[in-house]
Amino acid sequence: MSHQPRILIVACTLALGTLGIPVPATTQGVGLDLPTEVSWAYEGAGPVSLYNLPDGTGRSFAEAVEFGSGSSVDATISLTIYDGFGNPIANFPAEDIWLRSLDDGMVACNGGAAPDGATDATGTTSWSSPLLAGGNSETLCMIIINGDAITSSPGLPLHFNSADMNGDGSVNLTDAGLFTGHLSGPLAYAADFNFDNVVNVMDAGFLAAAMGKTCP
Repeated sequence: MSHQPRILIVACTLALGTLGIPVPATTQGVGLDLPTEVSWAYEGAGPVSLYNLPDGTGRSFAEAVEFGSGSSVDATISLTIYDGFGNPIANFPAEDIWLRSLDDGMVACNGGAAPDGATDATGTTSWSSPLLAGGNSETLCMIIINGDAITSSPGLPLHFNSADMNGDGSVNLTDAGLFTGHLSGPLAYAADFNFDNVVNVMDAGFLAAAMGKTCP
C-alpha cells in the first residue's frame, strides 16, 4: 500500500512553546506572520541520521540512515510559504531559510544549511542536497525563516553528525583525537558516522576519507 508524505501544518508561537504551554497547530508564521506547510518524505517514527561534511560531500537527504534498521531512507524536507491571503510566495530567497538543530549542535558553514534554492512558483523549496556542515546533534531539527523557527514543537527527529566533530569547519587532527577517544568508551552517536550503533573501523574510514575537508 502506498503512503503519502506526511504533511505538518506547524504552529509558530515560540514564546508559548518556550514556556511549556501547549500550542495548537495552526498555519501562523513566526515573525513573518505567514502561513507555512512542511512535508517530510520519511514516514517512520525516527530518529533519522544525516552525515554531513563542511565541503558538502556528506550524504544527501535521500541517503539518510534510519535508527535501528541501518537502512538508507529518504529524509527530503519540503517547505511551502504562503502570503496572508493564502497565495504561494515565489522566489523567497534560499539564504533567508535554513535548518538548525534545537541544541545548535549541528554547525553549518555560511549558507550551508539553506535549502536547494529559492521557492518556486508554488511557493515551495526543499532540502535534498548534502548540507555543508559539521558538529553533531541528537535533538530535533527546526526550520528557520528570517531568524525565527517556524515551529515551537515538534520539530523533525532528524539528527546530524560529521567527521568535523567539533564543528570548527575543518576535518583535521583535532577531530581524529576526538574520534579516538570514543573507540574504547561507551557508544557515542557523534562518532557513529554510519549510524550502525557501534564505533569501529568503518567509522574510522569515514574520518580518514574526510581529512582536510573544510568549509568553502
